[in-house]
Amino acid sequence: MANREIPDEFIKRVRAAVLTKSVDGKIGKAVAVLRIAKDPAAKYEASSGLVRIDGRPHEIKIAVNQANAILKECGLLDMRIAYPGSDYIPAFLNRHRPANDQGIEAFLQGGA
Repeated sequence: MANREIPDEFIKRVRAAVLTKSVDGKIGKAVAVLRIAKDPAAKYEASSGLVRIDGRPHEIKIAVNQANAILKECGLLDMRIAYPGSDYIPAFLNRHRPANDQGIEAFLQGGA
């Protein structure tokens, strides 16, 4: 996907989506990005703990990875979403990793 020109309007819509306040927190942000870029009907199903994209269920970490790939492609690296099990973990968390990872998990869940 290199050397593709992404319209400014699309980038603005993706930026607005990731800045959206959601009752589902980081999952809601990922779903909002996926709704703009992939599937307007994408949704988080809390009862199953899955995100439905294009009618197919995906684990949350896979959906977050897809949203982060979209953010990266749009040049919005500072807006990527940290979520346990996803590919993206902010550098400061790696640099200051505690002896037990419970502190990181709490931060990623939004509790710390």
